[in-house]
Amino acid sequence: MKKNIYTIPNMLSFSRIILSPIIYYVLSHNEKFILIFLIAIVGLTDALDGFIARKLKQVSTFGAKLDSIADFTFYTSFLVWFWIEYYQIWPFYFHWSIAPSVLIILTYLIIFFRFKEFASFHLYSMKFSAIMAYFAVLNSVFFGFNEPVIKIALVIWSIAAFETFATSLIIKKIKYNARSIVLLK
Repeated sequence: MKKNIYTIPNMLSFSRIILSPIIYYVLSHNEKFILIFLIAIVGLTDALDGFIARKLKQVSTFGAKLDSIADFTFYTSFLVWFWIEYYQIWPFYFHWSIAPSVLIILTYLIIFFRFKEFASFHLYSMKFSAIMAYFAVLNSVFFGFNEPVIKIALVIWSIAAFETFATSLIIKKIKYNARSIVLLK
């Protein structure tokens, strides 16, 4: 029997994939109030998709993968905008954003070669990193480049990327909702 992939949680995740290029466009055109609305939608769908899936008993491997793709799409749009918008200050920030990006890409490659499938984890550190990314985007758009906020967001993302990478090396089987490397069994 084939499972229904057209569930509310999956549609919430899919909406993030659709909204990511739109957010990139809005960021590029400095439409601040539209951006607030879109970031709120993306943030809510990011927070609610897993919660609703658990409440409605619609948790699935497909949903976990779709959520990961949605997260990846949003963060890639944000990073591209960040790199273009702040190219003049790249020396420090470019290196700080490339290192976690490389770790995340390596994580996907390791998982694919070890387990022959696409997967990512939903670690608490990555969730916290997402909150900081939303805050950093909005802060940058409304108040301009704020070095302490960007540094904090990049440090948190670097720690989360390292935890994700380390998790990919030590797991024995795919665990989509690992939550934390210290909670792995």
